[in-house]
Amino acid sequence: MEENKIIEGIIKRSLEELKKLACEKVENQEQGQNSRLIFPTKRDNSKRVSEQEARFLFVRELENSKDKHSFYYSVETPTKKKYQFSTKDEKDFEPKIYEYGQSASIDTTLYAIENKGFSRRHLIEFKQGNVNTCKKDFLKLLCDENDMQNFYINILDRDDLKKKRTKV
Repeated sequence: MEENKIIEGIIKRSLEELKKLACEKVENQEQGQNSRLIFPTKRDNSKRVSEQEARFLFVRELENSKDKHSFYYSVETPTKKKYQFSTKDEKDFEPKIYEYGQSASIDTTLYAIENKGFSRRHLIEFKQGNVNTCKKDFLKLLCDENDMQNFYINILDRDDLKKKRTKV
């Protein structure tokens, strides 16, 4: 349980920093951010927000964490199970665990050292508002490995970042 609180704190700090990030085309850049990361702009000069900014900030916070639970991590970690997320014939295909499917990947996996080796402790998926892919992420987080506390982080609304209303 203490481990979960530590991870939740790292997530919260990374999302607080995400709200402060400047954008490439914004005039007033001083927003009190601690990171050198900025949002790029799209061709129409609007801010382009993706899940990658949240993941980079999370990893930065994880690397800087001084908590007694020092986690190791991997990115784009292959899943233990095989999945099928779509078919050529079905637009509304429901994702499923499938014997003949393919390995998927987990955005970030946290590890602890146990018995002189690394043991997977938590799986973390990052999303930016794409509700069409959340089913497959939940399937991986809920079913890929047993007895793990996993995390799903979704930046819900691009406009909320500007208005400082991102859910933390």
